[in-house]
Amino acid sequence: MTGAAMLAGAVAAGARDSADPPLHLHETGLFAPGSPAGTGPGVMPFTPQYALWSDGAAKRRWLYLLPGTQIDAAN
Repeated sequence: MTGAAMLAGAVAAGARDSADPPLHLHETGLFAPGSPAGTGPGVMPFTPQYALWSDGAAKRRWLYLLPGTQIDAAN
């Protein structure tokens, strides 16, 4: 049985562990409830230091760090 099949079986049986990743995007907390364009608490917009090639499409990026964590950009 594949991992996906095992997960689907566990979800169908209602046996989801709290350590499992969310199955639906709205369960992540990254978006404000009822607002498809709004972000959840602690979600910050960011711009990469070096923009990658783009075909002219507008891009927006966000970042969420767990409380008490940080990014070390020294290297």
